[in-house]
Amino acid sequence: MNNETHLETSDDLNQLYEIIHNKIHTELKELEEMDKNLEKKKRDIIDLTQAYQIAKQNAEIEQKKVINEKKKNKSLKKLSFINQKLLSINDEIQSWINENNIEFDDISSISYTSSNNTF
Repeated sequence: MNNETHLETSDDLNQLYEIIHNKIHTELKELEEMDKNLEKKKRDIIDLTQAYQIAKQNAEIEQKKVINEKKKNKSLKKLSFINQKLLSINDEIQSWINENNIEFDDISSISYTSSNNTF
């Protein structure tokens, strides 16, 4: 009987070993799969982080372009205003020249014809 008990116990131990071995093997496969998933998620996070940084840099570049464009537009408005003032002054000068019968014979000489000869 002692032999039978030993064999039964040995069979029980073998079965228990197989059960434990299979359980460990199953757990290892699950852990390996989880590791693969974590690696994929890690790569995805790295890719998303890089895409975010690129998008952020592009947004900053676009923002600088918009700011520079606004500055240019502001400068152009100022230049346009100054140009309009200069044109207005030019018109006034031209009117004054016409009213006072001033003739430009030469660039270096101006002749002025007026009754009071104050020029």
